[in-house]
Amino acid sequence: MVTYEVSQGKVILDSIRIDGKKPMKSYLNALNKAQESKLWVLASPDGGSGWCFSGEVKLNQLEASIYNVTLRWYSLYERAMSTMNFKSLPFPVSTYDNLRYFLSAIDKKNYDLIN
Repeated sequence: MVTYEVSQGKVILDSIRIDGKKPMKSYLNALNKAQESKLWVLASPDGGSGWCFSGEVKLNQLEASIYNVTLRWYSLYERAMSTMNFKSLPFPVSTYDNLRYFLSAIDKKNYDLIN
C-alpha cells in the first residue's frame, strides 16, 4: 500500500511510503525531475485508470500522475527519435525508466502498464 501527501499540485517526496518504507532514492529523484518538468499534471484525487493487454487497471492519484507523465514523455521521445533531437526531451531516458519502475514498485499490478 502506498501513502503520500500532496501540496500545491505536487507530491511531497518525503511523505511517500510503500508498505511503510521509503521508496528507493532513484525513484524519488525521478519523481522530483518529473514534477519540475512541464509535463507534470497531478491527477485528480480519484486517480484514474490505465490500459494494458490484460485490461483496465485502476490507479490512485500518484500512480495516475506517474503513468500520465511517462505517456507524455514517451510521445515526445518518439518524435525526438525521428529527428534525432534528444535535447528537446524534458528529462533523460534514465528518469523515464526510474518512473516506470517506481510505478511497478508501488503496486505489482502496474507492471503490465510499463511493458
